[in-house]
Amino acid sequence: MRLAFFVFGVLYVVWPASYFSVLPFWMETPGPHPFVDYEAVAEAVVCWAKGIDVYVTNPCDFMDRVHAYSPVWLRLTFLPAGAGWNDAMGLCIGFGFLVSLGFVPRPIRGWGRTLTLSTAFSGVTVYALERANVDLLMFALVVCAGLALARGPLYRIAGYAAILLCAILKFYPAVLIALVWRERLKAALLAGSLASMALVGFYLTYPVEIGRAMENIPQMSIFFDEWGARILPMGLALHFAGEDQIRLRTSILVFSAAFLLWWALVMGFAIREAVPRAMAVLPERARMFLLIGSLLVCGCFFAGASVSYRGIFLLFVLPACLFMGRSSVLFRCTSGAILAVIWAHPVRWIVAAVAGGAAYPEDGSPSAFAVWFVNELAWWWIVPVLLTVTVRFLLDSPATQALFGRAIVAPEGAA
Repeated sequence: MRLAFFVFGVLYVVWPASYFSVLPFWMETPGPHPFVDYEAVAEAVVCWAKGIDVYVTNPCDFMDRVHAYSPVWLRLTFLPAGAGWNDAMGLCIGFGFLVSLGFVPRPIRGWGRTLTLSTAFSGVTVYALERANVDLLMFALVVCAGLALARGPLYRIAGYAAILLCAILKFYPAVLIALVWRERLKAALLAGSLASMALVGFYLTYPVEIGRAMENIPQMSIFFDEWGARILPMGLALHFAGEDQIRLRTSILVFSAAFLLWWALVMGFAIREAVPRAMAVLPERARMFLLIGSLLVCGCFFAGASVSYRGIFLLFVLPACLFMGRSSVLFRCTSGAILAVIWAHPVRWIVAAVAGGAAYPEDGSPSAFAVWFVNELAWWWIVPVLLTVTVRFLLDSPATQALFGRAIVAPEGAA
């Protein structure tokens, strides 16, 4: 992957026309030049230092993108900005992500290793790298936290501090504070209380700016570049009911109820497939990153719509699913669903080329709608399975067992 990163960089410098011809078939909406997401943050810091309210306008950015991140970023005045620095920082962020990816557990041999390595070249990964999105920094920090949490007490404190830093910088990693429940009850309550107080203090320091940043988060088309709990019900309602408000609301309710039933069936299948037994055979580090990925993906899924590059957090989950898929139909299906959403964009264009028509459902293409629907169904398979993993962790954690005196539900085959 590092070689591919280098090759694309050379291609952009030497043969930019070819660079911009290839990327749209591999990833969503490439920028007019690389690393535009880091540029937006860095230029917002420059404008803020000049006294410009970047929550309203950001003339320092070539696209005038308003600030939609934590207010803490605006206080990081040491961040380098400018044409040369933006490129240098984008490369550093990309290489940092690729180095951290090497520490995520992966299968040693066979198809599992090949499939895991292929995800480094997937559309979601290339999308995040091309834009130098700060989610890459979150990924690298979370990898550091995950490695630290698998070690001794002092390392675990550093790991929780890294998670808290991520939460302050990007909000959604706050779900990882649930990892304190891995500790003994007193330690879990202490760590959770301290983290909660830190987050409350952060909010009380910047309540207005946090609210304005949340309002500035861009909303994209249901059929284009996002994933989340609302996407599938609303997309089906819009497709079949049109813009009529009464029919639209009724359809959303009907489709939402149908997919809640789907969730119940998938979670029931997950429980019947003995998730605890499958997780018990995982190496400790793989189990840790499975839990981290499950928390992040489920948190983002329910919090709202996420841009497709945030699917990089599935890279935490896939190796464990492939490993458990050797003996579990559930996790074989989940591995397939993860690969489907990670590679959705190139598949969309291949189907459009073969079947004819547009690549997106908004343009009225039946084949594009079918690809979108399958992709969303894959998310609605992945998330209930990962939610089951998360609930299983909470029920079997040391803190829960200390509260109730035993595991609430014993794994199949347990004495």
